Amino acid sequence: MEEQKSQEIQQNLIQNSQCYQGKRALILGGSGAVGRELIQYLCISKEWIKVSIIVRRKLNEWDNIQGKEKLDIIIKDNLDCLEKIDEWSQFQNYDSLYCCLGSRVQYGKNEFIKVDYTYCVLAAEIAIKYNIRHYLLLSSSGANEKSYFLYMKTKGRTENKLKSMQINKLSIFQPGMLRNRRNDRRCGEFIALYLCCCITIPTGISGKDMALSLLQVAEKPNNDKITIYSNSECKKIAKQAKKQYLIDQ
Repeated sequence: MEEQKSQEIQQNLIQNSQCYQGKRALILGGSGAVGRELIQYLCISKEWIKVSIIVRRKLNEWDNIQGKEKLDIIIKDNLDCLEKIDEWSQFQNYDSLYCCLGSRVQYGKNEFIKVDYTYCVLAAEIAIKYNIRHYLLLSSSGANEKSYFLYMKTKGRTENKLKSMQINKLSIFQPGMLRNRRNDRRCGEFIALYLCCCITIPTGISGKDMALSLLQVAEKPNNDKITIYSNSECKKIAKQAKKQYLIDQ
């Protein structure tokens, strides 16, 4: 039953995609909870003709994904390779760069900052140099550079830095806790941060819905140079996308 339902969703995505011009996407963080879902949607949608991902390892699920011929998998030991900005001319004039990176505070302050700030900024420099039209950042609800907490502080610092750069178009997504994560326990860290701050925890959003929100904004962008999407707005966009693609609510 689940397999049949999945096939129906895929067919609806294909039939409802309007292919005006083949688009190309670059994804960082493709092996994460949101990135994995996003890759599937991009490969299914007729809007996109190429989906490049930079990862440390190839996931077995990508061998069986529908539209896998679009996938351009670039294997690197780590994302320090982004520092060599002159070596990424293959991404010239790409339509979208999705930055879905995220580490865990428990791995240490330096590692967390490297993944959630440094790599995100390096990706932005690549987007600027090679005229990538749209940079989409997966950030977090509560991002605030003035926060005492490393997680929120780093997310806010990253957002502010990107806003100050000459990116063609920037969309920042601030989801609440991601539900149904398959590969880590960051949900607990997220809840702990909000409890320590004594503020209300935003309603969660699934990885699938977050990926749909990213996809929809990239395929139907507004005219603003910088847009920030709150958790509730991400859920609303995902709901609209489900109606468009006839996906069960």
